[in-house]
Amino acid sequence: MKRGHILLFIFAIILVLGVICALYPKDGILGLRFPSLSEIIKGEEKDTVPALSPEEIMAMRLRAIEEESFRQYALTDPSRFSFPNDSLEYFDALFTALEMADSVPVRILHWGDSQLEEDRITGHIRPALQEKFGGSGPGRMPFMRHYTYTMGVGTSVKFERYSVYGYGIKNETSNYGPFGDFQRIDTTATFTYYPNPKVDTADIFNRLTIYLGNVANPVTFKCGGVRQTVEPGELMSKVVFELPDSTSKVTVSVSGGPADCYGALLDNRTGVRMDNIAMRGCSGTVFTKMNREQIAMFCKEENVRLIIMQFGGNSVPVLKPSKLGTYISSIKNQIDMMKQVAPQAAILFIGPSDMSTMVAGKRQTYPIIPELVDSLRSVANANGAAYWDLYGVMGGYNSMIEWVNSTPPLAHTDYVHFLQAGSARVSEIFCKTFFKYYNNYYEFRKH
Repeated sequence: MKRGHILLFIFAIILVLGVICALYPKDGILGLRFPSLSEIIKGEEKDTVPALSPEEIMAMRLRAIEEESFRQYALTDPSRFSFPNDSLEYFDALFTALEMADSVPVRILHWGDSQLEEDRITGHIRPALQEKFGGSGPGRMPFMRHYTYTMGVGTSVKFERYSVYGYGIKNETSNYGPFGDFQRIDTTATFTYYPNPKVDTADIFNRLTIYLGNVANPVTFKCGGVRQTVEPGELMSKVVFELPDSTSKVTVSVSGGPADCYGALLDNRTGVRMDNIAMRGCSGTVFTKMNREQIAMFCKEENVRLIIMQFGGNSVPVLKPSKLGTYISSIKNQIDMMKQVAPQAAILFIGPSDMSTMVAGKRQTYPIIPELVDSLRSVANANGAAYWDLYGVMGGYNSMIEWVNSTPPLAHTDYVHFLQAGSARVSEIFCKTFFKYYNNYYEFRKH
């Protein structure tokens, strides 16, 4: 082939590639992406990454909590709580209730997606609050094989799981109970709650409460030689067993039914009770599909004074900017519902952590996250809920990459979920921030 023909062939190929660059959709087709002309001309740009390591960022967060004045911290720090109308008194009623928890127990509901599984985050916040305000126990446990950070469940019979979220069987009504899922009991079975053998310490409790509904025939529970029977007729019922102090393992048997068992609460008679309710695959838009009366009954009966809603992560990989408004509108509806069913409770929305994906061959933060975080903060505050920016707390853009690559690792190599070590770090910031607000309340507004 002549030299001129070779050059002509090369220029033709460059021309064809240029046309493809110009015409190929920016977001790609079926996951396949082609670089744009501007990317080829400019070349590879250096990624924007956090200047500090996770340990340095956490140290900086802790230093700010300890050294900054409360007003400066509450108005500017990335770890602060954002309140409706910037009202620093938003948690005052909650703080008052917590101070009385030794006589009137306080329950906190921590809803979230798979970031909460294995009691992540909740399992680190709960003991800190219980140490400060009293109480013990892991809170809600389902009637199925399940592990929190410290507790496990053993069952003699495997029951089907019904769930308003994820891949559980859908119920014929909205009666999913106060936690959004249940097991339908229709035969004799035994459930044992026991300490996780992989953990050195065990949660202790002295009270077992079981919630159930849709009772078609009498259901009998036995625990520690005590028998209690629930008759049909109520939208939601409960049985309570008083246990010896410092109980760490308990077995309960059930017979009769059928009936829908919503879960067991392993608590102390007084103090703080905090439930970890991990909803794998959920984006936080399912609460309006649940029976409001059941949730309201539970929140009133259990004196729920704080509802934490930690969502947004599951929407990130599929959320397009054009659909962001629809998602935010749905979150508004969920917050409004929670305010209606638990008017006595403060509501705190925790947005997504940083998450990273491959963009143009480089791992980086999902492009939608910064706008999503700002939108979630705005909708929460505008509708009477507080907001905590987990994305900002951990370092913002590309911080998840640093958390995965840290030594020891703080997050999974899926670049989405924290390891227990990472959960412990962000929970430490949460708790110290919470107590900074409490101390300001105690020192300057209570007295």
